Amino acid sequence: MISPRVQPIPGENRVQKILIGITIPQILAFFFVLGRIISRIKIVRKWSADDTLIVIAWMNAFTLTVLFGVATQYGQGHHISDVPLDLLKTSFMITYTSLMSYQLALCFTKISILVFYLRVFPGRRELWLSWITIGIVVSYSIPFLILDALQCDPTTKASFFGSGVACVRPRNIMIVSAIVHTMTDIWMVAMIIPVVWSLQIAPRQKYSLVAILSLGLFVAVASVARILSIMKANDSDPDITWIIADFDIVSLKVLAFT
Repeated sequence: MISPRVQPIPGENRVQKILIGITIPQILAFFFVLGRIISRIKIVRKWSADDTLIVIAWMNAFTLTVLFGVATQYGQGHHISDVPLDLLKTSFMITYTSLMSYQLALCFTKISILVFYLRVFPGRRELWLSWITIGIVVSYSIPFLILDALQCDPTTKASFFGSGVACVRPRNIMIVSAIVHTMTDIWMVAMIIPVVWSLQIAPRQKYSLVAILSLGLFVAVASVARILSIMKANDSDPDITWIIADFDIVSLKVLAFT
């Protein structure tokens, strides 16, 4: 259970940067999802599976935003040397929980997009590619969730479930996860552009659609930035509570623009 923090944490901090950096992407994502809900219910008057999936993804992203915000009260955004040990343990527990929310948000977002492809592009090739990609996303998301649950507590170097349970370093999981998700983002753009390019529509509309779909590549760029932010957390620079600010912000940007 997380107990309320009473004493302020002394020293330099990046709390304001974190709060601004996680709030703005979440606001953008909220209005996007809200607009989608309104249009599907009030205008189109039809609700589909991909709509449900994107709402679930947003709920996990919102949970992640709240967790990141709360974590700033327990040491994130502060130098680790300034954070009392009891607060540090709480901070790492919040980070532990947030990694699973992040993984779920990414998984549901990708599946939502792929289910949307199934609904909009009914061609045989697109159906096969979409279903195969859904299978791939599910097949790596489940192991990542399990590994997130089995990560080591940085303060004790043991599992959060106890010293008798094997654990893995969270940094390694996050790097592999970010690489896999980045490759998936690129593939999901690449697999659908040929379909749009073959549509019998005006060239201007075609270029516009390709440009919109290509925005997914910005997610890949953000994911690369996330990988770089994770790699900062190495053994030679143990100030994880300080450098995690970049990780928090980039993580929310990835979700907001996915």
